[in-house]
Amino acid sequence: GKIKEDYLASNKNQASLSELLKFIDEAPDEELFKAAKSIFLTSIAIDAKEKDELLAHEFLLTIKKLTGTEILILKSIYNITQRQKKEPNNSRANLIQDVAKQIGFGDYHMLVEKYGDNLISEKLIGKRLKTAGSADNTGYFQLTAIGLKLCEYISNYE
Repeated sequence: GKIKEDYLASNKNQASLSELLKFIDEAPDEELFKAAKSIFLTSIAIDAKEKDELLAHEFLLTIKKLTGTEILILKSIYNITQRQKKEPNNSRANLIQDVAKQIGFGDYHMLVEKYGDNLISEKLIGKRLKTAGSADNTGYFQLTAIGLKLCEYISNYE
């Protein structure tokens, strides 16, 4: 009851389904599969608008260029932005350390940093992930507006 009955009537939804099926055929890791599934379901939800269909198609193309670890990094930063809304004075001067701990890297924050270039080139973060004292130039703890929207789509059907 959450999906449009005529979801294949839209060319963008047909293209998105095609991308999703190709993506599944390539045997992605679990994080990428869950992200792709959530993005697709967001585009075919009953309340989805044409804009959602267009964005979902673009997001499916984008995540094909990411790794499961990069999805985890984005989701971790997104979770931090959501906590910040609830606790506005919560300082995140050590963003990269927080991300490393959240995704299971412990104190090895350099493992998070090595994924920064691809996230920057896909315009999902505003600049290289850095350690303590780095300024946030996006307003979303280094997520760009596109990165934030992608994370919302990924989080819709987790």
